[in-house]
Parts: sequence; C-alpha cells; structure tokens
Amino acid sequence: GGCAGTMVHLTRPMGRTPLPDEAVAITKAAGDIGISIALAVSLRDMNPLVYGNHSDFLANVSPALKRQVEGIWLREPADWRRQLALVEEVDLAVRESLPLAPVNVQLGPNGLQWCSRELLKGIAEASALSGRRVHMHFLETLIQREWMDREYPDGAVKFMKEIGLLSPRLTLAHCV
Repeated sequence: GGCAGTMVHLTRPMGRTPLPDEAVAITKAAGDIGISIALAVSLRDMNPLVYGNHSDFLANVSPALKRQVEGIWLREPADWRRQLALVEEVDLAVRESLPLAPVNVQLGPNGLQWCSRELLKGIAEASALSGRRVHMHFLETLIQREWMDREYPDGAVKFMKEIGLLSPRLTLAHCV
C-alpha cells in the first residue's frame, strides 16, 4: 500500500475544530516539513473510559472531574455509518485543499476493545468495497488481553478473518 514517513492515528481531535479541517491542518504541517503521512481517522463506539461499566470509576472521582469526564468522553458516540462517512469527508477535505499532499487517509478503528462488532464489520466492508487501508491498535496490555479473551473466546484474529477485516489492507500496531 505504499510507505509513509509518519503514522497519524488521529484517536482524538486535538482541538474544537471540525475533524476535516483539523486533518487538513495536520496534512499541511506534514507537507511543510517534507514528510508523507498515513492518517487514520479514529473510529470507536464503546468503552470510552474502561473496558466495561464505567460507574465504579466515576464513583471514585471528584464531582468536578466527573463532570469534565462526562462532558468529554461519555457523550453518545456517532452511529457507525456516520463515523465511516466522516472518514470520506476527511479524505475529500484533504484532497480538495491539498491535492498534491503526500497523505493516505485510512480507516482507524482504535482497537477491538473500543469498537462494537457492528462497527468492525462496517469497517471491513467499507475497506473491501473501496480498497481503503485500515490501521488499528491490536493488543498492548495484559488488561486488554484479559478483556479480549473474555469477549472473543474463539479468538480475536479468527473473528477479524471471518468478517474480512484481516486482509492485505490492514496494518496493526502493538501486537504484543
């Protein structure tokens, strides 16, 4: 699929700018310093704080922190179809603003632990139909491994293969 100087897994918007505009600014900055980038647009729809129910965590923080956390991370995630459409909007914004930019906009599921099966299936289908690459964090901590073993008792890689996500278009980070 080509090479990039830097992988930008845009897991959270950095400011309050609309994501397509922010992606254009990131791409322009990369071009200004002469590097090519792969820009994976974050896709996630579950486990915003912890793997599972977050009420125990919230019960142990100050009211001020609880309000802040709720305002930032506990908003209802966008429908998975809307999230996939946003990837296309980011790509279009980058291409229209910087047609010669050395960038490859990719689908960026944060990881199995942050994406519902429905979202993952949608990503696999969108990638297969469009040829768009997918970049995903896979497994980097013992807690994630324990969660993955519970949620995918037949194996996470097997699930990814069954839905078509495991393909030549997929790159994985943190495969430990």
